[in-house]
Amino acid sequence: MTIHDSSKWVLNHYIKQESVTKTFAPLLEKRPEKSPEEWFHFLHEQGLLPVNSETKKEWFHWRKNVNVKELELFIKKMRSIFQGPDTEIFIFPLNRNHGAILEGLDGKNGITFPVFILAFWKATLHERDQKALLLHEYHHASRLFHRGENERSISLLESMIMEGLAEWEVSKQLGETHMAPWTKNYDRNMLLAWWKDVYQHYVLLKGRHTYKSLLFGGERRIPPLTGYKLGYDIVRTHLSHKEAPEDSLTLLKKAPETFLTGPYKMNEYHN
Repeated sequence: MTIHDSSKWVLNHYIKQESVTKTFAPLLEKRPEKSPEEWFHFLHEQGLLPVNSETKKEWFHWRKNVNVKELELFIKKMRSIFQGPDTEIFIFPLNRNHGAILEGLDGKNGITFPVFILAFWKATLHERDQKALLLHEYHHASRLFHRGENERSISLLESMIMEGLAEWEVSKQLGETHMAPWTKNYDRNMLLAWWKDVYQHYVLLKGRHTYKSLLFGGERRIPPLTGYKLGYDIVRTHLSHKEAPEDSLTLLKKAPETFLTGPYKMNEYHN
């Protein structure tokens, strides 16, 4: 497990006069089918603080609040618990002008690919919240690893359960105060109405591109991150009905449909 400190790349850019493309090569080489321009467009969309003379101080101010060794120790511990893959993690400062992430996601964002993770966070983010973000994303990597899923095969239900399970694990390992803000959105009645009227009819859709609006919301009159919160409520409901708690590894391997209990039970579930 390696955490790549991107501030070192930026330091090389300024001290050694290397191009940004060259200094970011350890990441860019992960997806060689993408051009550097495509890569940086994607990174900036996800929250990357640009590299320029105006942001130079921000890059190194952010780095002062990051203990890479402590984060690596924590993720190695999670790898042992999850029996997960050896995943590389790339960490970056968040662009403070990215209002959607600052406000909607509490100043942090992550993306999990099959063999690496991208994580962005604001300079003032507490270390336990940094750990919460990395735990959430590494939990995704571990579930994909154990379940053998990919972008084309993964169903809407699996995507929802992945989000719910990852936040359940954050609560277990770090406490409820470090859970993502979307776990507090929307009450049960609203969620059940969306489930019965819309979501239960589409949970078998496969391929993330087919159900983006359902997972993320914000389109088709669906409130933002409704799919995420439904996934968390389904997981929480299922686990609240268990007489004995299931361990993290068991939950990671468990089929998504087995979480449909209580008001989400299978006899109310339609294709």
